[in-house]
Amino acid sequence: MRGGLPRHGLKEAPNTLDEFGATCQRLFPELGNWRAVPEDWFDPVQIGHYTNDLANDISLFRDKHIFRVLVGRAKRGDSVFAVIGYSHVIAQEVVLLQVLGKPVLTLQLHNK
Repeated sequence: MRGGLPRHGLKEAPNTLDEFGATCQRLFPELGNWRAVPEDWFDPVQIGHYTNDLANDISLFRDKHIFRVLVGRAKRGDSVFAVIGYSHVIAQEVVLLQVLGKPVLTLQLHNK
């Protein structure tokens, strides 16, 4: 992570909803209501909360995994079609082109 994990002091997971609420209050005093976590806390592009760093790390891990699978399948000769979010496509396009080269479309027409 960009900033590293915070020292939260969480020794074990909360077992009840009350324990969970108390833990959230201790870990995120600025939050107020744990049921109303701001969406921007989980935006991998934003900076300001360690959850942004976690989201960024998860996104990078996902990109690397997708890249390995796509390249591995393409190199063994499989036809590859992936449906992923646009930000993952943008992040991988340059590297995929470097490794695999520019795609070539081949049409086979069948006359009957």
